[in-house]
Amino acid sequence: FLRQYWIWCLVFIAALIAGIKFSLMKQQGRDFWDRLFIKVPIVGDLIIKTMSARLCRNLGIMLSSGVSLLVAINMAKQVLGNVVFRDIVQQVYESAEKGEGIHKALIPHKEVPKDVTYMISVGEQSGNLGDMLNKIADFYESKVQHEVKEAVTYIEPIFIVILGVGVGGIMASMILPLFDMVKTIQNVRG
Repeated sequence: FLRQYWIWCLVFIAALIAGIKFSLMKQQGRDFWDRLFIKVPIVGDLIIKTMSARLCRNLGIMLSSGVSLLVAINMAKQVLGNVVFRDIVQQVYESAEKGEGIHKALIPHKEVPKDVTYMISVGEQSGNLGDMLNKIADFYESKVQHEVKEAVTYIEPIFIVILGVGVGGIMASMILPLFDMVKTIQNVRG
């Protein structure tokens, strides 16, 4: 297939790469990829934990520094790189504007881990929200680092196997024609 249609394979790969790059230049395309990546099993979990840590860290630092809650939420929304979490933070902002707690706006969102919502609720009730947010961020940052290290230990053997299969395939494609040539020579002599 590759020998006969190699040009079409290259055209398809180039078009795919160009399509992805073009979609990332538009806001709708970035939003699509953000929503898609959150649904991918392992990657989505890491993105959720990373965004939760980033949100909590930014809110915690600003609240501990004396910035008002609404300003802190609005600024934290600007820092988040994921459209799903920006939408969630927008709803948190609207909830905080009405005087409701932050945790109430987070409850319906399955993207935000339940323990984050619970710990924010405890921080709001104790009046120590900034410190609690920083503790949540510390926990999730260490958790993400641990999971990335663990994933790398699983990925290394997989890459070794893939490379081994690739090298074996290349070797087989070089050696098998030699055997065919030897059989042909023997048939001609015999």
